[in-house]
Amino acid sequence: MITFMTVVIGFIFGFLTNFFAMKINFKQRVIDHKIKTYESLIACWIKMRNQIVHGSENKEKELGILYGESQLYVGKIFLFESQVFSEAVNFFNENFYRSNWCGLDRDASNAKLEEFKKEAIQLILSMKKSVMENTVFNRADFYLF
Repeated sequence: MITFMTVVIGFIFGFLTNFFAMKINFKQRVIDHKIKTYESLIACWIKMRNQIVHGSENKEKELGILYGESQLYVGKIFLFESQVFSEAVNFFNENFYRSNWCGLDRDASNAKLEEFKKEAIQLILSMKKSVMENTVFNRADFYLF
């Protein structure tokens, strides 16, 4: 009888241990995915900025390629963020690309880049907040079904 009870208790604790380990693993994978997506999008924005400041003759083509790459990451953000935040990121990305960079002189271009930089910093802080919020376990994280 004691052996049977030990097996049953071991089974229950083993199940619960596995359950919590899987929940923690999933949460960590979501956090890693968010960080990689945000990091890649920010890297695209930096490449776009560098292309605007130090671009070659093919500035528009290069910006188009970088814009397409950044839209891929914006699409990924729509998968795991709220619609409001995702649309804010998309709006920023669209405005950053669609500004008439070729028609601006150096001073006007730098002034416009500073405006975008301030907006980007706010988005990046929101991204950081989103990652930090995911590190906290909620009651909903531990529901069995």
